Amino acid sequence: MLRIVSLGAHYMMILVVLFYAFLALSSIGFDDNKTMIFKRKLQKFLILVFQFFSFFTLYLQLKEIKIVSIYISLLGLTIFYPLLMNVFYPKRQKFLENHLLFFYSIGIVVLCRLKESMALKQFLIGAVGLLLFSFLPVLISKWKMIEYLGGIYAIVGMALLSLVFFVGVNLNGASNWIKIGPITLQPSEFVKILFACCLASLLRKDTSFVNVFKIAVISGMHVLVLVAEKDLGGAFLFFLVFLVTVFIATNNYIYFFGGLIGVIIIVALFYQMFSDSFFSHVKVRMLAWKEPFSYIDNEGYQISQSLFGIGTGGFIGFGLGKGLPSKIPYAETDFVFSSICEEMGGIIGICLILVEISFFFVGLHLAMKMKRKFHKNLAVALLLSYQIQVMLNIGGVTKFIPSTGVTLPFISYGGSSLLSSIILYYFLQGLTLIYDKEVKEYEEEQRRYQEQKNREQEEEKIKKTGRIQCPRI
Repeated sequence: MLRIVSLGAHYMMILVVLFYAFLALSSIGFDDNKTMIFKRKLQKFLILVFQFFSFFTLYLQLKEIKIVSIYISLLGLTIFYPLLMNVFYPKRQKFLENHLLFFYSIGIVVLCRLKESMALKQFLIGAVGLLLFSFLPVLISKWKMIEYLGGIYAIVGMALLSLVFFVGVNLNGASNWIKIGPITLQPSEFVKILFACCLASLLRKDTSFVNVFKIAVISGMHVLVLVAEKDLGGAFLFFLVFLVTVFIATNNYIYFFGGLIGVIIIVALFYQMFSDSFFSHVKVRMLAWKEPFSYIDNEGYQISQSLFGIGTGGFIGFGLGKGLPSKIPYAETDFVFSSICEEMGGIIGICLILVEISFFFVGLHLAMKMKRKFHKNLAVALLLSYQIQVMLNIGGVTKFIPSTGVTLPFISYGGSSLLSSIILYYFLQGLTLIYDKEVKEYEEEQRRYQEQKNREQEEEKIKKTGRIQCPRI
């Protein structure tokens, strides 16, 4: 009987996520109307249903009372956070908010399955981050100087990245971490937001070759520091954000393809020259990517276990608590997508990718409507940073590309990754407030124009008739 109930809850979970993904994709590019409002409310309900069936299944399998307390905490956050935001930001982009809560819920569920203490810590970090940084939208919408500080963003970003050379620690082959007492931070997670602000600011007016060259030098310095820290995943992320943002801002194909070909040549040369010394950990990842099963006992163990987990889980998955995701090294961070697919199923994995795409296009729809070039560039750069990170993570765990070591935003375990994703989300909500303000200003301008036009027509009528037309009573 218990098995039947557990199986039924698992299938309900799959159906709920399928329906949520359908609503997410069908809502891209549409403005507020009664249908969209209904879809948003339905999405919130589906998130609550997903949480119930997920934690119900986990409790049936693991019988841990901590699971109930984590569920109640997550349920409270999911219900009361939007209500709180309704008070302060009633005009925010609510589809982005729904997607954030959806990703966050999946992350907490997976971590709860792997280790309850990690899930509790992740929940607390997320809850504190959502409250702590909730001032950002109003700051972004009110502070006019934000678009004129391109040089400051670059200097602060470089300083934060360079900190690891003095107080950094080495984790997983990369020296891009800072340890302050019990807290370990990854500066590059936060610098990517400063980097997006820098690009948006420097490209807001001048897109000449000289200015693009200056931006390329600044971007190259960020990338070189990350390479020196052996954080090649972060370096690749920063480079792609720079390349695509410049291409979108200038619409110059030479910049895009020239930069891409040039970097491919440089990377190939450096890899050939330093693959046995400086980039030894990259060589390991390349071997694991090309022939994981030939090196299954060593270099290819992680990616092999990831592929086994995704493959054996199939479309339906084993069910929460029934698989072996702990066999995958770093199943809670870099390879969390494999853990999701193994137990929740490939269908939920595919739906997760579709919702990630929806998140990107909802934000892109916002970017296209922004009037000022800085706001448009900022939205594009932030969304590219987010989506490229998603692609690098999922591409790495599925062997589509070599593993880069980047996390899956909102889902992977880690305070730096979660907090930086929350900050990025609030930046997008700040741009939503700016757009709402622009709409109100445009409507007011149209109203004044119409009033002026009516007055002119009335004056013209008076001139023609020679007397004032009194209204008939």
